[in-house]
Amino acid sequence: MHKLAPRLSVAVLLFAVSSCASTGPVYRTDGPVEAEGVTITLAGQRCDFDDANEPETASQGGFLELGLVLQVKNGTAQPITFDPTAIRLVLGQNTEQPSTAGPSKTLAPGAVETVTVRFESRGPWNCQKPMILALARVVQIGARPIELRRVSFVAKG
Repeated sequence: MHKLAPRLSVAVLLFAVSSCASTGPVYRTDGPVEAEGVTITLAGQRCDFDDANEPETASQGGFLELGLVLQVKNGTAQPITFDPTAIRLVLGQNTEQPSTAGPSKTLAPGAVETVTVRFESRGPWNCQKPMILALARVVQIGARPIELRRVSFVAKG
């Protein structure tokens, strides 16, 4: 059993590395954002966009699949709660909630957590267009929300 452990560790490591390989850096961002000791950084992205070429979907716009990797750092002296379901993707008048975000997490003082959120939507989206990640009410200290500014970014150049 002990001889299997190193092989299993290598296999797990290779899987983790290959999973991360599907994301790349964000092309352009005005982040990270920080408020009251909490920092959120756009650490990676994976963006695919399919134009609406079929007549029945042309009026709805193309289809965006955007995965964002966020790094959340608690630099406060208290635990914080991070709710990724409260994140919103904004482009002009269009706002989209995550299609996949995972549960809320509590971060101890000094903790750093990596969180992945995914957006899937039809409309005017495009990986090369400037988008905004709205982070209002995403982080709380106790019952008090921390107001983090919006992050502008372009996923791909």
